[in-house]
Amino acid sequence: PAPEKGEAKQPAPEKGEAKKQPSSLAITGDKVKVGFYMESMCPGCKYFTTHVLSELLKDGDFNQMVDFKLYPYGNGDLNGDNIACQHGLEECKGNQILACMQHLHPITESSTGFVETFVCMEGKDGLPKDEFADCALTSGLTQPDVDAINACADGDEGKQLALAAARATESLDPPHEYAPWVTLNGKPLRDDAYELQEQVCDAYDGSQPAALCSSSELRTVKQSLHDVGFSICPKDAGVV
Repeated sequence: PAPEKGEAKQPAPEKGEAKKQPSSLAITGDKVKVGFYMESMCPGCKYFTTHVLSELLKDGDFNQMVDFKLYPYGNGDLNGDNIACQHGLEECKGNQILACMQHLHPITESSTGFVETFVCMEGKDGLPKDEFADCALTSGLTQPDVDAINACADGDEGKQLALAAARATESLDPPHEYAPWVTLNGKPLRDDAYELQEQVCDAYDGSQPAALCSSSELRTVKQSLHDVGFSICPKDAGVV
């Protein structure tokens, strides 16, 4: 239907990007900053994405409340401009793919951007480049999108994006202790990251949507997450 007089028409999502669920929330407070410090071949990171982030990042209300940013580096080792990834060269390649996906297809008011492809990749257990090839065209990206992301990841732009993620991770205060490492407004959540929905609802200073932040909804989410446990990739394991 046509918008009512005086109502702004919502922009259409960019081609190749999934439209996010509509939000029932008018932004009335400052967005909560959520940082996700991870690495592309860490089972614990995949676990967190599939058990916590996958539905939240597709929720319009959640995205109205949150400024989410991915930092694909995790437990790597940074020496000047050189990165040694914890799980080897294939992980470095995957980190650059993820960095380029986020850069070229960011989350916006009208689109979930890279989220669908990211969640699909995190649900697989192979090499990141193969996961990307399997997921990209089935999660809303077009062939030109795929070509642009691969060109970015294979080139200097991907390297610079990966370095930016590495430097941001190495600059954390306090330092990260494992991956996945989640911060809320710059502060580490540690185990409370598995209650991210509740943490965001508590931190948001605007009007809260009942469907996301009601006590009954939070109890349901908390119970289901506590049933499935906790998984990490230790930093002290070093580069393998």
